[in-house]
Amino acid sequence: MNSQDFGTRPSVTIRPPSTANLMIDSADRNVGATPWNFQISKKESILNGFFTRIGTTEVVLEWCYPNINPSNNATFIDISGTGANTYVNHNYQIQITSENFTVAQALAQIVYELNQATPTTGATFTLVPASQNPAGYTKIDCSGAVFNMWPANPALNTPLSTNLDFINWVGISPTGFATFTYPICPDIRPYRYLDFVSPDLTYAQYLKDSSTATASRDVLCRWYFAEDTQEQYDSCGFPILMGYTRFCRRRTFNPPKQIRWDANLPIGPLRFEVYDQDGNMLTWSSFDTNWLMTLQVSEN
Repeated sequence: MNSQDFGTRPSVTIRPPSTANLMIDSADRNVGATPWNFQISKKESILNGFFTRIGTTEVVLEWCYPNINPSNNATFIDISGTGANTYVNHNYQIQITSENFTVAQALAQIVYELNQATPTTGATFTLVPASQNPAGYTKIDCSGAVFNMWPANPALNTPLSTNLDFINWVGISPTGFATFTYPICPDIRPYRYLDFVSPDLTYAQYLKDSSTATASRDVLCRWYFAEDTQEQYDSCGFPILMGYTRFCRRRTFNPPKQIRWDANLPIGPLRFEVYDQDGNMLTWSSFDTNWLMTLQVSEN
């Protein structure tokens, strides 16, 4: 063999691996299903082809869920009078409307409901923003009556007394109440993150996902309720976190998590589920919320 033989060999063309997109829309679910638990079925396979990897490249969340809602918008409080005050050991229930509230708006609504619930006590509740309080923190003041206030018997409490704690969270400062705390970093987001799950797409992956949470499962992606840029602030100086207001956001994942797939398997019916930070599947469906997702499949 001489040197000329090498020059006559044909060249080999190397091409990059092919990719395709699989687009998911929760609005394509069957009637009666929620965007958090549904199955997509078609007469034919949803996706065919010789591919070995799947990755979530983008998610759009169309969020229309009130952070204060029927599951957490009411609480019982005890008002205990002193001296000649006849309003001793009274239980009052306050309930604020189902709506998207910032912390300042929630506190203002609580003040309104407190004044409506206790009109005959002679008490007046006032929201004092940090900017108007020499001590430098936001609180709710009470004047015109001498009584103490605290959350009622825990057996009567609904979740709002945890999320908007009247002493440890809100910082009510009634006359005659010597000690109280105040909100430093209040958080009234309904969720801190959501996990998008499809066992039909992740069952073949060898490398399993994990988490520090008690509940852990393989996911397509996780949506954190956090802005990419600096948050805005409400009238009391608290940050307006994602989830306080309605929004439509697009989030890209670059690079996406690469999920192993068996090249001989088509993608057939697909079930999608969405879980919160406590490992509970979301179940509500009475609000106009949906999500969209783009999955990229590739040959290697």
